[in-house]
Formats: sequence, structure tokens, C-alpha cells
Amino acid sequence: MAAPPSPLWHNRIVRHAEVPPETLVAHPDNWRIHGDYQRRAMQGILTQVGWVDEIILNETTGHLLDGHMRLELALAQHEPQVPVKYVELTPEEERLVLLTFNPLGELTESNRAVLAGLLDETQTTHAGLQQFLDDLAQRHTLDGGPPTLTDLEQHHAEPTPEQFWPVLEVRLPPDVYQRYLMLMETVEGTDEVTRFTALLTLAEGGV
Repeated sequence: MAAPPSPLWHNRIVRHAEVPPETLVAHPDNWRIHGDYQRRAMQGILTQVGWVDEIILNETTGHLLDGHMRLELALAQHEPQVPVKYVELTPEEERLVLLTFNPLGELTESNRAVLAGLLDETQTTHAGLQQFLDDLAQRHTLDGGPPTLTDLEQHHAEPTPEQFWPVLEVRLPPDVYQRYLMLMETVEGTDEVTRFTALLTLAEGGV
């Protein structure tokens, strides 16, 4: 017996509009934090290219789902209008989208040859955007695999946390990750960068 057809995916988009940015409010539970490094890159693409995607707003609750950084930059730039995509979701569906919208995209892998070609053919005069493209090249197109700590240190000279830490990715089994978290709790520091640096210092000293 043939399997029943899968239900059609429901289109939750209800309308599009351009509205003054000051009429929009960030989601109270937005958990994503955008540092200066990311802001400079986004400022560069908005300045050089402009809007290519809309801010997403749940019309049911009035909450922003995506585009918080673009909204902040538009307010700082005194942009008169921003493009908005309105969707209609229940509060439960809204929480699910808020949790997964960007992280799902971050799971993508890269075709290094295609990416290298795009980088070779792309130019920008915006310093923040150029830094992001340089880092993208370092993360994905180095011969012989992903960049090492030495590669990154040479590339960034004396990098700030915003420049250096986003390009590091470590995949650990759950038990190893739990041990890492326990070790991090044993060292002093107000943030993960400071504590991890202290942990490395202890390891180098053989403690």
C-alpha cells in the first residue's frame, strides 16, 4: 500500500510592508547577542548593497523574530523605513522559531572551491565587511584543513575577542564537554574568554 501523501507545508507569511523602524520593538526573549565584529560586517553589507532580506515580525504577538541587529543599525542610521515580513504564529510556534531560525543555518557545511571562487571575485571598500570576508577565507579555504591557532594568531596579529573567538569551533563528545564545563568553573573570570585563558595558563604550568 502506498504511503499517504505528506501534508503541505503551511505558508505562515501573511503580508509585507515598509514601516518606520522606531515602531518595532525587539523580542523580550531574544537570546542572540551581536558583538561589534558582527555589527561592522552587517553595517558594511547594508551600506554597500542595501536591504536584501526583511525583518520578520509575528503579527499575533507583535514580537520580532529575526532582524534585531538590522533594526538597531537602522535606528542608529536614522533610516526612515525598514522592510518587514509579517508572519502569523502562536506563542508556542514563535518560541520554536526564535530558538531555531539562525542556529539551523549555522549547521551548513562549505564547498571550499566554490567559496574560494566567490571570495576571489568579490570586492568591498568597507573595512568591517572586508575583515569578515578575510576571516571567512581563513575559516574555510586554508590548504590542508581548518585554520590552526597559529594561523589565526598570525592573521589577526593581536586580535580582540570579537575578531578571534568567533572563528574557533570545537566539537566535543557530551562527556568531554561536561568535564570542560566543570573545569571552567574552577578558574576565576567574568567571561568564558578570561576563564579559558586562565585554564590554558594552568595547563601550561602543569597544574
